[in-house]
Amino acid sequence: MFDRPPNERETLSWLLVTTWFGLILITVPLVRYGTDYVNAVFGRAAFSYGVSLLLIIAAGVTLRYLIRRGGMTVTRFLSLGAITAFVVFLTFGLPSDSTAEAIHFLEYGILSLLIYRAFAHRVHDVSIYPAVILLGTLFGTIEETVQWLVPGRVFDLRDIWLNFTAVTLLQLAIATAIRPGAISKTLKPQSVRRLCRLSALLLAGLGLCHLNTPKAIAVYTTHFPVLAFIWHAEDVMVEYGHYYEAPNTGAFRSRFTVEELHRLSSSRADEAENAFGAFETHEDYVSFLKEHTALKDPFFHEAAVHLFSRNINLARARKSTTPDKQQLRYTVAHRENAILEGYFGPILRSSGSLWPPKTKLEVHENNDPGRQYESSVSRRLITSFSHRQALWFSTIGVIILLGLGQLVRTAKTA
Repeated sequence: MFDRPPNERETLSWLLVTTWFGLILITVPLVRYGTDYVNAVFGRAAFSYGVSLLLIIAAGVTLRYLIRRGGMTVTRFLSLGAITAFVVFLTFGLPSDSTAEAIHFLEYGILSLLIYRAFAHRVHDVSIYPAVILLGTLFGTIEETVQWLVPGRVFDLRDIWLNFTAVTLLQLAIATAIRPGAISKTLKPQSVRRLCRLSALLLAGLGLCHLNTPKAIAVYTTHFPVLAFIWHAEDVMVEYGHYYEAPNTGAFRSRFTVEELHRLSSSRADEAENAFGAFETHEDYVSFLKEHTALKDPFFHEAAVHLFSRNINLARARKSTTPDKQQLRYTVAHRENAILEGYFGPILRSSGSLWPPKTKLEVHENNDPGRQYESSVSRRLITSFSHRQALWFSTIGVIILLGLGQLVRTAKTA
């Protein structure tokens, strides 16, 4: 496979690619059940240890292949070891509540190898590596889009990045450690055109994801009733918002301008009287969010998440036996309360969620006033660029890439 094209037919190689990707898609609705079981029986770290063990075994098999093949050098050995160690480092560096995401390195590492095999039938220059990366990342984007449509799952740009990382590191290992004899360093014109088309396709896919905002969903679900089920999704794909910093509050993100927050909080205060509760149980909170999703009622959704964050951190601070963790919880509760009082005040008063003076004093005395704080509420909002900028960047980028591919084709025929 590495020194000559695969023995099977090209159609079979691509069938293996689509079959493996199909298996990835099939597992999307089942992943949560599997991860919950593993977490309960073996603990959250099981994913990191399991994936790391499989990666080390794969590196050992590759090392054995290189020795038997001949041409093993210190540089190749160090490259393979460094890439393996880096992936293991990444798996253990995942957040404690997201260790199951280590599976992405396994799923998309295998997909990367299968795509390489499929391309190896006709691509025999260095363009094969970026071609695999582009197509593999496109598959990862498709998976996230499907995941968004599955109840209980969400679209996450971070997962696309993990998929990209997995595909890229496998190709880096092939290029630097295995160094296939069938791959030449000379770049052919048709390879450039292929890269342009794949780049345009990936950019268009990512662009469509970044344009799939609640407003866009409202438009196409209205015009195409068959898609109305999307409007009942528990989560949105992409949202744009604003980033705010206040001296005594900290930083937070919001879907609304400050003026809109004050106006909506006043105009909807009467609704909040019966809609909001103290969210003393997680079930109450989850039930509220399902009724007031970020898609259908973004304002109440945002206010509820701030309120729950405040309440749950206060409750955990009171139960904490570790001074540092207790102070952190009090600090989060204090800052979230400051955000609520500053921007959602009428909602708090109407729903009876204002803290009594005794509670405010308790939190004030135990929080860390010098701690830098950034609210995790609405942390997935995109604030670094706008919806319009995403539209122009993706559109112009696709046009340039397709134009470049056509230019290379014209230059060759001339």
